[in-house]
Amino acid sequence: MVARSRRRPSPRSWIAMALFALPFTIVGLIFLFAAIGPMLYDGWRMRSWQPVHAQLVEAELLTRNGKGGRAYGVRALYRYEIDGVQHTGRRATIVAGTDNVTDFNLELGRRLERILQSGGRLTAYVNPERPQEAVLDRSVRWAVLGFWSLFAVGFGGAGGGLLVWSMRMYRSTRGQALRRTASISGPRLE
Repeated sequence: MVARSRRRPSPRSWIAMALFALPFTIVGLIFLFAAIGPMLYDGWRMRSWQPVHAQLVEAELLTRNGKGGRAYGVRALYRYEIDGVQHTGRRATIVAGTDNVTDFNLELGRRLERILQSGGRLTAYVNPERPQEAVLDRSVRWAVLGFWSLFAVGFGGAGGGLLVWSMRMYRSTRGQALRRTASISGPRLE
C-alpha cells in the first residue's frame, strides 16, 4: 500500500481563495445592509408614525414581465395635511420597486385603484418628526425579507466561510514558512 503525501497549499493560494470569496461576501453584505437592514429599520420606526386622512390623487399597478414570471409594483401619489400645511406623498410601501415574491403588490395596487375610483379617501402614516415623510402601507414584508435573507446568508455565509478558510491557510502557510526558515538557518549558538 502506497502512502499518499498530503499536498500542502502553496504559500500564496490563500490570496486566490480570498479574492474568490470577496465578491460572495460583498453580495451578502449588500443584501444585509442595503435591503434587509433598511426594511427592518423602516418597519420599526414607522410603527410610531401617526395615521392621517389622505386623498389619493394617482394610483397605478405596475406590471413587469421577466424570466421569473410577472412582477408587480405600486405607484401612488397622495396628499395630506399636517398643521394646516399641505404635503404630497409618493411612498406606497416600505419596499419600493416590483417583485413576484408574493401577491402583496398586486393586491395593494388593485385596492388603491379601487379606492381612487371611489373618491380616493384613505389613511396614510406620517412621521411626526418629519411630516413630509409618509407611507400608505407600513407593514414589513416578511416573505421578501426571508427571500433576501437567503441571498445574505447564502452568499455572505459562503464568502465569509471562504475568507475564514483563506485566513487559516495564510496562517498555516506562514507558520510552515517560518518553520522552514528556522530549520534552514539551524540552531543559534550564543
